[in-house]
Amino acid sequence: MKKPLLLLLVAWSYHACAQSSITDIGARAQGLGYTASCLSDAWSTLNNPAGLAKQQKPIAACTYDAFAGFSPFNRLAAVVAVPTSAGTIGAGVYRFGDNLYNEHLLTAAFANTLGIASLGGRIHYIQYHADGLGTRGLISLSVGGITQLTPKLLVGAYINNVLQPTVDRENNEQLPTRLTLGTGITLSENVLWTAEATQDLGHATTWKTGLEYTVQQTFIFRAGVNLSPDAYFAGMGFRRQRFLLDYAFQHLPGLGMRHQAAVGYYLSQPTTP
Repeated sequence: MKKPLLLLLVAWSYHACAQSSITDIGARAQGLGYTASCLSDAWSTLNNPAGLAKQQKPIAACTYDAFAGFSPFNRLAAVVAVPTSAGTIGAGVYRFGDNLYNEHLLTAAFANTLGIASLGGRIHYIQYHADGLGTRGLISLSVGGITQLTPKLLVGAYINNVLQPTVDRENNEQLPTRLTLGTGITLSENVLWTAEATQDLGHATTWKTGLEYTVQQTFIFRAGVNLSPDAYFAGMGFRRQRFLLDYAFQHLPGLGMRHQAAVGYYLSQPTTP
């Protein structure tokens, strides 16, 4: 059973390395259908790095994303974001897989605001390991931006794996470049609507949308939908002084459920609840 499972995991990894190694992650993002291009939080370190620019206080966060019934596809990650006078610095670690097949990432990111735009970049060191097939590593670069067009309208975009680094030179396997364009609209003081289009070069576009509703700046409820491939999302969050707690689940028709829980802690008192 070991070798067939290994082959399955390796095949899935190379087919879906855009999802695993590009690391769209965070329970808030998942609850919104992974419409993360206009979000500004600690998880921007692994999503759109431009979102780090709006981080006003240093924060650390960790998350665990579990695929119900198939633990080899589980993920975990931790990030820290620290604003400085020159801009915001982010760092993160990420793991996908199990002892049979796994990916590890080390990430460093930086973002700053110039006028109405926030610009950011990220560098990944990615290490792949498959039992019996060895270990390999590579460097990946990503860039992003968020523009505040009006007080209620944001437009964000980011590009993962700009240089398409080669995973396997012998077979000319490259990490795919992924393009993401999205918008965030503040419908009211308590409601945020997000929409996004994502495309791996050479593949179909995935369409996403999400809605976030905040109650008294403390409780947050989220929902999201993806098309092509189809997926459905929901989640909730809790904010209290320095603590942030988020949970989300994802339903993949025919495949099952993913559950993600994240916790964050401001290293100094935030200016808002």
